[in-house]
This record gives sequence, structure tokens and C-alpha cells, in this order.
Amino acid sequence: MVSRAQWAKWPVADILAEYQINWRRWEEVGPCLKVTTPRGLLRLKRFAYSRDEFPFVYDLAQHLAHRGFSNPERILTTCEGQLGVITEHGFFYLAHWQEGKAGLGKGANRVPLIEVGELLGSLHQESKGFHPQDGVHVARHQWGVWPSKLDSRYRDLVYFSQLARQGGSPFDYLFAQGASDFLDHGQRVLERLEQQVEIYHGIVGLDQQDQCACHRDFIPQNLVLTPRKGLALIDFDNAACIERIDDIAKMIRWFSSWQSESAKELLFGYQRRIPLQDEELQLVWTFLEFPMEYWQLGRHAYLRGRARLGALRRWIAASCGKERFLAELKKVK
Repeated sequence: MVSRAQWAKWPVADILAEYQINWRRWEEVGPCLKVTTPRGLLRLKRFAYSRDEFPFVYDLAQHLAHRGFSNPERILTTCEGQLGVITEHGFFYLAHWQEGKAGLGKGANRVPLIEVGELLGSLHQESKGFHPQDGVHVARHQWGVWPSKLDSRYRDLVYFSQLARQGGSPFDYLFAQGASDFLDHGQRVLERLEQQVEIYHGIVGLDQQDQCACHRDFIPQNLVLTPRKGLALIDFDNAACIERIDDIAKMIRWFSSWQSESAKELLFGYQRRIPLQDEELQLVWTFLEFPMEYWQLGRHAYLRGRARLGALRRWIAASCGKERFLAELKKVK
């Protein structure tokens, strides 16, 4: 997350000058600046990755708009025709602001999960045939990475557990206390994925033939309920060419609240656009069983020095819901 102090140090006015925009004011909203201009509301953001990867994001936005994807990202080019502005602080790009309420899923912002699932299905449907002008950047070519990625994260969990046992903080104690169980779950996932590897690579191959692209950050904060009650998907910075089940698993993880009925609604909506094979669903369940929550908490604590004790306690309290959900998976079609 970008802080106010960082935006204060960055040459915002100089960046906007590259677009010859007469801005009136700006305000920080999450990791972006919301810029008020005579041309309407715009969103300025620093790209978190190498600028060489941004043409992939831009080309995908153009492809989706051409295919008729609803409320597509509209990224502006500079007066010189560049996709963004390079500064000593990084690469910045400007897009039209998606007006509406973000952070869907709670209170007044809650929307039918069927619509959420259908939005993701529409994204995958309309992304088919995507061919970036300069080819797929190596960092955005992520076909078939699940086995190696989960194996790497399991080894991270082993390392985090060792550090937790050596530490003396309340976070260390709670993390170490759950290590035996989450390492056992992680090992079972790796074994099951090894048994499913041929099916997995077959599914990857089919998606690769279709040249699908995934959002890879399909979370409530990146969905906007527009004034016309439509849904808009924002922030494609993490998009990549990867199998669709990557997005599907993350959608269920973030939107289902570990309730099987909610997962059914999400999948029903998705399959309004693209039908799913039983083998794809089985791989989604395998992915969901991996103790990703412990990996994320461990990464924050032991690689970034930011132990989140409250988040760990909340996850421990909520984890029984995930276990019940996983036990009911056969009911979710």
C-alpha cells in the first residue's frame, strides 16, 4: 500500500504534465490518486513491477475493450504516445476512474455472488485469443506453475515454523502451535497434486490453446459497484497468462466466506459464461486446501518483519469454517 508520505515525495504535477492535463485537485484512495480534471475523474497509480511488463497490462485492457467486456479499464497514453511516465521513483500510469463503491461483499456494498462469478467468467471468456503486440513478457507467462509454486511455499512454511519455534513472541507461539497441522495439510496437497499432475497439465494445455488471461487479484477491493448497479473490475497490474482455475480458486477463497452455498452461487454465475469440468473443480479444491493463510501470515512476520498477531488470532478462530467447507466440497457442483 502506498502511503501519504510517499505520494508527497513523488512528482505528481510533473507526471500529469506529460498528459497535458489541467488537474483541479487530487486525493489518495487506496494505492492510487483520484485526480479531478476537466476530462473527468482519472486514476494515477505507480506500477509495482518492471515497466517492461506494463505493455502486457495495457494490451490486455485494449483487448478486453475490443471484445466488449463490461466497464473495461481505459488507460491513457501521454502526449508523446507513451504508456506511462518513468521517474526515479518508478513507472506511473493514468487511467479513467471507475466511479462507484469498491470493497464489495459487506453491508450496503453486498452484491449477488452469482453476478460476481459471472463477471469472472466473462473476463475469461472475453480474454480468449489474447496476443500482446510484443509477445508475452516472461514474468507474465505463468502456465503450469502451480506445482512448483506450492512446493516452494510449503518449504517456506517449514522455514517459518522453524523460526517460530525459536522465537519468543505471542505470534511465534501461536504460529508454532499450529505448525504440525498446517504442514500436514500442505504435504497432503502436494501429494494429491502429484497424483493429479497429468490432469492438471491437460487443463493448462487447453487454456493455453485458448490464450486466456487471468486477473490474478480478483478480490472484493478490486470490484466496484457502479452507479448503474453494474460491476467493474479494476487493477489489472497482476494479470498474467495462467490457467483459469487460478482465478477461480482465489474467487472462492475471497468471496465464499467458506460457505458451500456461497461457493455454489459463485460457480453457477461463472458457468453462465464458461462450463467447468469436474477435473477443474477437483483441482480448485486441492488448491484451496493448501494453508495459504498461514503462508501469507508467515511471510509478513518472518520475511517482512510485520507480525500480525490479531490477524493470526482471527484466522485461527475462523479456520474451522474452512475445514467444514472442505469437508462439504462434494456437495458443491
